[in-house]
Amino acid sequence: MNVVSNQIEKVFFLKYGNSTGTCFTFYDKNKEYLITAKHVINGIGSSGKIQIFHGNIWKNVAVNVLYHSNKNVDVAVMELNIKILNNPLKIQYSMDSISPGQDTFFLGFPYGLFSNLGDNLLSSFPIPFIKKGTCSSIIKENGQNILYLDGHNNPGFSGGPVCFTNLFSKEFHIAGVVSAYKLNNPQQILNSQHEKTDLLYRENSGIVKCYPISCVNEIIDSN
Repeated sequence: MNVVSNQIEKVFFLKYGNSTGTCFTFYDKNKEYLITAKHVINGIGSSGKIQIFHGNIWKNVAVNVLYHSNKNVDVAVMELNIKILNNPLKIQYSMDSISPGQDTFFLGFPYGLFSNLGDNLLSSFPIPFIKKGTCSSIIKENGQNILYLDGHNNPGFSGGPVCFTNLFSKEFHIAGVVSAYKLNNPQQILNSQHEKTDLLYRENSGIVKCYPISCVNEIIDSN
């Protein structure tokens, strides 16, 4: 099953200072929030202005920012004083039934790239890239469950949603928030004679680190 419009229309290109990333809408008790990775808006504190790309320009959006009591959780919840979407399609926010080996998708704006199909589609918001991954494992680290995917993450996907199909209801769920990707240990670069140099490089391991969507519920419930 493909990612459908009720996922794509909820994902936005975000900028704070010189940092860009991804955010998406979250609804709780009929209230709309924006969700991103905490490091994308590092330094904003409890309130400030972010920018959302719309109509080919950056537009300021004032937000109040809520964080998890566990400082290791790389998730930020942003309260809004405006509506981003007037008639959003419904979606489930849950990791229910997700299991290792299951296909997932993650959405975002790698290296600031996006597609734009005209003003009449997605209300002039840019369309995110969609990547496919596999649920590899759920591991508890520093008192918090971490969702790991087998996939190739890139800078710019941080803060984007992880989606999957609930095997029982056949509905798409948002399961988590993209945080980072694991890097391999530094390796030395070889010269043309295949001799080691002092230059080092680190490869993308293909392991994507994500925080479960339950972290968002915990942030909202505690504030």
